[in-house]
Amino acid sequence: LPTELEHAARVDGASEWQVYRHVIVPLSRPALAVLAIFTFQRYWNAFIFPLVILHDPSKYPVQVGLATLQGEFNTDYGMLMTGAAVAAIPMIAVFFAFQRHFIEGIRIGGVKG
Repeated sequence: LPTELEHAARVDGASEWQVYRHVIVPLSRPALAVLAIFTFQRYWNAFIFPLVILHDPSKYPVQVGLATLQGEFNTDYGMLMTGAAVAAIPMIAVFFAFQRHFIEGIRIGGVKG
């Protein structure tokens, strides 16, 4: 985060809490949005850990369930691609939900000088 913005807020008479609330937190939102997306993506796309830990196939996450649709000798590719498309919908929704934070971070983060 640019320290110039913190110094400018202090020169304008802002207290520590006001600097934190009105400068630091808004500038940190894009980074927190990226962290949220990466964390969600990590757990949504988990494959090895649930495959090793879970023994009940009804509790498998979507990606492990998709892997079980692949047969050794034949595979229903239509069903597999439909499942992959449905599994991608939550990731796309999370990205669109946080997309405005990326644009806001680019807009706010620019400092002249």
